[in-house]
Amino acid sequence: YDENTGLHPVWGRLPATALVMSDFPKAETLLYMDTDAMLANADNTPTSMYEALARAHQTNVTLQTLKPSLIVNKPMKGWLCKKQCDKYGLGHGCFNSGVLLWRRSDGARLILRAWWESRLDNTTQNFHHETGEWFQGWGTDEHAKRNYGYKMSEQNRLMYIYHTNPAVQSRVLPVPKQLGPRKSASCPEVVDATTTPCLQNDDEHNRRWNRSNWNCFINHHANEKNILYRYYDRIINPPLWS
Repeated sequence: YDENTGLHPVWGRLPATALVMSDFPKAETLLYMDTDAMLANADNTPTSMYEALARAHQTNVTLQTLKPSLIVNKPMKGWLCKKQCDKYGLGHGCFNSGVLLWRRSDGARLILRAWWESRLDNTTQNFHHETGEWFQGWGTDEHAKRNYGYKMSEQNRLMYIYHTNPAVQSRVLPVPKQLGPRKSASCPEVVDATTTPCLQNDDEHNRRWNRSNWNCFINHHANEKNILYRYYDRIINPPLWS
């Protein structure tokens, strides 16, 4: 947490990504994961993930997203879906930024620059509802010391620039594109043949491991970090019977 600006540590993923792109010039595909995310199958590489997702979820090949600069997954279900994205009509532009799959490109640099510059947006630059409410996490959270001090502020800003900056939107591929049972464009709700492959699964009740199909590449334990620690413990110290 930056005491001078109030910038939450979650924003660190942006300069870190720019630094990695600079320090590893031969890397074409880069994967960012939160510390509470884990690969569902170690056989998949960032490149194979990118190729599978870009191939499966393209809906308009005339857009620059034929080779998207950024692939980001929608939340599966829950509070962010019903109370925020569906309520504010965000459609396909509802993201969980805990896992980000980048392709080295001018488009990636454009997204990073626009996203980073948005950190100091004022409270008028937000999604508004007819009831007078604002999208949670930007200028409305009483616990945030400043607008950008909230833990979901960078995720909020990515969704905002996706909806307001055509250059950003044309370079971002939200996945999956298929609608879920509720016909919500924001949240697929299920992991099945119509919504996979997907980049990440943040639904703690519907995770799959080491499946050849109907699988997300990464399981995200945002609400149950202790489970992830147990998984790592079993990897490092496997039981004798395994």
